[in-house]
Amino acid sequence: MERSVKGLLAIGLVMYLAVCARPALAITCGEAIFGVLPCQPYLIRRDEAPSSYCCAAVESLNDLAVGDPTTCKYLCSCFKQAVTSLKVDVARAHQLPKLCKADVAVPIDPTIDCNR
Repeated sequence: MERSVKGLLAIGLVMYLAVCARPALAITCGEAIFGVLPCQPYLIRRDEAPSSYCCAAVESLNDLAVGDPTTCKYLCSCFKQAVTSLKVDVARAHQLPKLCKADVAVPIDPTIDCNR
């Protein structure tokens, strides 16, 4: 269970980075983490590639966040905390947007400055 939550958080970070923007917090951190759960197997090195469900989740989160810097920063902080506390393969997190063909405004990095 704890591993699943950690994986979700990591996936959430990836999704946030594929997102960046939406008016007045259209999503909570928990919802974002839950939304990217399909990416967990890839991010914790259980699967060799992200599933189509994972990529759809990345796109969905991206669509939700597009246009709102407040939501973007919020999700950045949410996923940054999640990734740093979980056993996520950071290199895989960096590869996820490319593998899912998702444009991201912010690099996937646990050391990212969410205020920029």
